[in-house]
Amino acid sequence: MPQLEAGFYQQALFRQNYVCMVSADHPRIGKTLDLAQYQAADHAVVTSSGTGHLIIDRELARQGIERRIALRIPNFLGVAFVIEHTDLLVTIPQRLGEVLAGRGHFRMLSVPFPLPEYAVKQHWHERFHPDPGNRWLRGVISELLSDAGSA
Repeated sequence: MPQLEAGFYQQALFRQNYVCMVSADHPRIGKTLDLAQYQAADHAVVTSSGTGHLIIDRELARQGIERRIALRIPNFLGVAFVIEHTDLLVTIPQRLGEVLAGRGHFRMLSVPFPLPEYAVKQHWHERFHPDPGNRWLRGVISELLSDAGSA
C-alpha cells in the first residue's frame, strides 16, 4: 500500500504469504508446482490497488521470472469462478487460498519461488480515532483477524 498521509492510523492484523491456486482438474499441474510449470502456465492476475499484485510483480522482475498473463481480474470476487472453470493459475493471499480450497474444486499449491511475507493492516483517519462506534468496530476486526485471535 502506498505511504499514508499524515493523520492516518494503522494497526497490523496479521502477516501472510502467497499461494498458487488451480482447478483440481488442471490438466498440466498436479499436486506440486515447480518453477518451470509456473512460467509455462497461463495466469489470471488480480490488478486493483491494495491487492498486493505489485509485490508479486516486483519479486518476479527482481528474480528474473516471467509469467504469461492471460486474464486480468479487477478484484478477488471473480477468482474462484475463473480458476474453477479454466486452466489458469492465480497467485493469491494464503488466507483467501485456504477459504477457496475448503469450498470449491481447487488445488492450493506452494509458490515455487521466494515471495516476501507481508502485513495486512486496518487504517483509519484521525477524525474517527476517538469515535466510540469506530473504536468498537476496529476492536472487533482486530479480534477476528489478528494473529493472536486466529491461533
